[in-house]
Amino acid sequence: MKTTSPGQPYPRDLDLRDRAAQVRATLPPGSPQERLYAALEEHANTEIHRALTEDLYLDLRRPW
Repeated sequence: MKTTSPGQPYPRDLDLRDRAAQVRATLPPGSPQERLYAALEEHANTEIHRALTEDLYLDLRRPW
């Protein structure tokens, strides 16, 4: 289970994005390994974006 504060990305996703980018930079462009780490980095970025916008939309739907 992932937990975080509202409006903040999950630390696990930030770590995945950063580690995938580090490894990816050492791999030959277009290699299967580089494409794998690019996909991991993209997935983490998607999850980070989702976490940030999810809270925004929740606040907009909330009847104050």
